[in-house]
Amino acid sequence: CHATFDEPILRNAYIALGLDVPWTRHQVFDLRTLLYLAPTEIEADRGPRHVALQDAMYMARQAGAALGRQEAVRRFLEVWKSPVSAPKEPTTGDSKCQP
Repeated sequence: CHATFDEPILRNAYIALGLDVPWTRHQVFDLRTLLYLAPTEIEADRGPRHVALQDAMYMARQAGAALGRQEAVRRFLEVWKSPVSAPKEPTTGDSKCQP
């Protein structure tokens, strides 16, 4: 599915088991990320919607078409490997944080 669905479930499972989550929020990507970097047109017939197997097969075809473009792969890997600093925590002196 999408990162906004699967990732919180996996993150909470790690936490419930007392394990460290092995990724940061900046490392969460999904098919939408890939298609944003490499827009792809594939056949319109995707089969019945909201049938897990059909959805997975359609998404696999989309990903395969996008990954077939070398530029997309290069851009995706650059984004994925780039260090992203976490946003700075607001300080108590920050007027936006005052109640």
